[in-house]
Amino acid sequence: SEAHDLKLLADADAFLTRELATVKALFVEADVEAKELKEKLQQVQSQLVLKKASSSVKPAGPGYP
Repeated sequence: SEAHDLKLLADADAFLTRELATVKALFVEADVEAKELKEKLQQVQSQLVLKKASSSVKPAGPGYP
């Protein structure tokens, strides 16, 4: 019947609306996590650069050419 079909369509629409909201929230969460990981990676890379730079500087003095 037409009433049954309309109810089915309304239920499907409500389901899709909920699913889209869930997916959108997951995308936002993933974006935030990606930004956090990018920041952490930049920090680690900066620390490695500093560590490498400090290890390449040799103090002058006895026993050091």
